[in-house]
Amino acid sequence: MLRGAIAGILAGLMATAAHAQSAGGGTAPVAGTGAVEIYTNAELHLTFAYPGELKPVAVTSLVSEGRRMIFGEDTSPDSNHKDTTTCSKVLLAVGSGGAGSTASGTAAGASIALFDVDARCVPAKAFHNKKAMDQLLASLTRQGTTLLGMMPIEEPAFYEIAGHRVRFAAAQGTPVSKSDVQTSQGELLAAVATAVEGHVLAWMLKADDLAMFNRLLASRVDLGTGKPEPLFGGQFQE
Repeated sequence: MLRGAIAGILAGLMATAAHAQSAGGGTAPVAGTGAVEIYTNAELHLTFAYPGELKPVAVTSLVSEGRRMIFGEDTSPDSNHKDTTTCSKVLLAVGSGGAGSTASGTAAGASIALFDVDARCVPAKAFHNKKAMDQLLASLTRQGTTLLGMMPIEEPAFYEIAGHRVRFAAAQGTPVSKSDVQTSQGELLAAVATAVEGHVLAWMLKADDLAMFNRLLASRVDLGTGKPEPLFGGQFQE
């Protein structure tokens, strides 16, 4: 069974964009805290603060997660979708297993992947029609958390961060591998998506511990206002 109880939001996650050392896109430690890492992207006016023990992992290990969000669980690299590798760009790939490890399986313990969904793979009207964008965000988060062996956690939700509509969905369970083998390790999974500066951003959060999962949800996002907000304001209990 998954371990843990309600985890408080870390004081270090209150860091603002002023702490970021990289203006173009990348990660940098926050001086004096040791508690968080910061990803910044000047083009998207994005600053993202996440638990500091998560370190870079192989981007290739996350391609399938981005593909699943866009095309669904059954899509494989050799399917009829010719653009499965070009419809999403990995902006951030970190996990607790350290550099070179995968962001899936039991070794990593926790991971965060941030994708930029290519606008060419998105219905053009979505950027000009609230209903169409809501449908797109709902689809991305639903497909991102739909895995054999996983069950939804409560109902998906819409909320706002700095005036941007954000969609959240989560699931928990014991995922079944492609070989139809169910691992013994329970897992919590969340997908978060929003539209920013003509881009669609999608986060995939994964943890095998409830306390760590709540810390991932409490990661801080600043979309150019200088006022970081939790990626998801709620916390889950066992």
